[in-house]
Amino acid sequence: MSNPVQPELPSKIYAEAIARSGCGESLLSSSALVTSQTVDRFYADPALLYATANRLRSEGFEVLAVGNTSISIAAEPHIYERAFQTTLKAFERPVIKEFAEQTTATFINSLDDKPFGEIDDPCLGVI
Repeated sequence: MSNPVQPELPSKIYAEAIARSGCGESLLSSSALVTSQTVDRFYADPALLYATANRLRSEGFEVLAVGNTSISIAAEPHIYERAFQTTLKAFERPVIKEFAEQTTATFINSLDDKPFGEIDDPCLGVI
């Protein structure tokens, strides 16, 4: 049996930084079902969103878009690791793609105890 090849981190990582909501509850960890009728309670204060976007820019991130609940960002892996004080690792996981094709895809995770794919940083005001 051969050992699977460990995937490398891409040269640029795209992510969604979820801003802290006005109600203080995370969009990602809410016990309530998020629907079109309830999503507005997870909207962040616009001033917080723009301050967070500026802080992310100052850390070296490219800010792609600012929405009501999140900020789309991109950067090289070392920028994520420095800004969020973490180590990133790429993982291959089985997935089903179009036309029910079973294959694998590369996912990126922080090597900490947070849920897979999540980095929490209260200093930057993002999850």
